[in-house]
Amino acid sequence: MTELISSDLSAEKLSKLDRFLAIKAQLAELEEELENLKPEIYDLVTDFSGGIGYGGFEFQARERHTYTYSDGVRAAEEDLKKAKKYEEQEGLAALKTSKGYVTLLRKSV
Repeated sequence: MTELISSDLSAEKLSKLDRFLAIKAQLAELEEELENLKPEIYDLVTDFSGGIGYGGFEFQARERHTYTYSDGVRAAEEDLKKAKKYEEQEGLAALKTSKGYVTLLRKSV
């Protein structure tokens, strides 16, 4: 990883990095708060026959199920993953989309 010294950047660019970090911190706090509210909201909505209209929205209780599949299905999934990876590496798969993104890792001190 390239070490960038903040003096290499203009105040405007540093301000954008600071704003990015501030927004990421706010999002993390809001996501934690939202996750903590979800069970209470689910209970509230299920108390009203699975639906509440409020604030221009309809809150509906839903269930998502997960399954454990047989060894045969798991093996087929693994074979499919390998086949996809092979086609990607050999240039047989057609690129559908590509999008750049930023990862944010905390530096160890």
